[in-house]
Amino acid sequence: MIDEQRNFRYYAGWMYVVTIAIITSLLLFVAVFVGEIRKESTYQLTFYSLLATIRQAESAGNDRAIGDSGASRGPYQIKRAYWREATVGTDASDWDYDKWVWNPDRAGYVVYLHWCKVCPEALKTNNLELLARCHRLPYDPWRKDNDDYWRKVQAEMRER
Repeated sequence: MIDEQRNFRYYAGWMYVVTIAIITSLLLFVAVFVGEIRKESTYQLTFYSLLATIRQAESAGNDRAIGDSGASRGPYQIKRAYWREATVGTDASDWDYDKWVWNPDRAGYVVYLHWCKVCPEALKTNNLELLARCHRLPYDPWRKDNDDYWRKVQAEMRER
């Protein structure tokens, strides 16, 4: 009888430890999973907010805006070469610049594609300043005359 009680206490103690370990593991898994979801949703909100901010800074929300003596067009003021470079070799390669540059959704996707090619690390790290600067001057984002553009984007961000 005493041996049975000892065995029962021994196994009950181990079952308690195993149960606690399983529960702790599950809680840790849930915490990491929820953290990743939050990180992703924060990134998406920030990414879309940046696109909206750039749209406002570039065209004041006017989807039919034309700038740079006709060279830049649409809500994000995209030039033909930018569009071509961004879309080549992608699912958007057959999108006609003259037709779709005015569409904020498609033009926004082209901005994203361009960032994927010219500043992918900024996308991964959510570096909003570098993304904005790369939109205007993709191959020289830190050039001094790009500072005013970044300040303009920052001002739009503060208003949002």
